[in-house]
Amino acid sequence: MTMENDGVTDPVAAGTRSLPGSGLKGLRERLHPLGGTLTSGLITKESYRLTVELPVGAAGI
Repeated sequence: MTMENDGVTDPVAAGTRSLPGSGLKGLRERLHPLGGTLTSGLITKESYRLTVELPVGAAGI
């Protein structure tokens, strides 16, 4: 799954500061045991991309 927005006003607020188990960090932690990955970041000055990948047949899917 890939999602992009059409404008980032504050890159720091886009997901780098969070409590353990919340936000993008928490999602990454929950994907790991299933063999999944999460990548995210700026793709242009005004656009942010989030990509989640899970293997076919991952447990619970």
